[in-house]
Amino acid sequence: MKDLNQIQLIQTALTKEKEKHLHELAIVVKNIEKKMLTISRMVVYQNEYVNADNLQLSKSIPSLTKNLYAFSEKITDLIQQAECEVLNMQKTKETILQSIEKVDNKIKLMNVFEEKAKREVFLKTERQEQTIADDLASLKYAKGEKYE
Repeated sequence: MKDLNQIQLIQTALTKEKEKHLHELAIVVKNIEKKMLTISRMVVYQNEYVNADNLQLSKSIPSLTKNLYAFSEKITDLIQQAECEVLNMQKTKETILQSIEKVDNKIKLMNVFEEKAKREVFLKTERQEQTIADDLASLKYAKGEKYE
């Protein structure tokens, strides 16, 4: 790649892609935090419900005890489901992080191309200036003027 404008255009597109991935990452991290908070609340609620003193009557009557266990199992199932969702979101987070890493590598590559293109432009300009200076010197010499 030698066209500096094209390189800069690609860099801009890659930067925007990275920003998009970072935004997605922020959303996923926020959702993971919310789900973790929900899980911790459910665990606390389950523990408080099972250990509550006002449930003595429920614990002493067999049919109500079944309801207590069924409710506790339901909350356990909800907690396990939420934990699975967290694992899926963490996998999504890892995928996004890998995408960001790939974009970063492409940006680094474009930076290398940009530096190379800038160096080539600089060298070309230097050669043109040297050629102009040589032409002027040869013209002066050809006319018999003294070169200074």
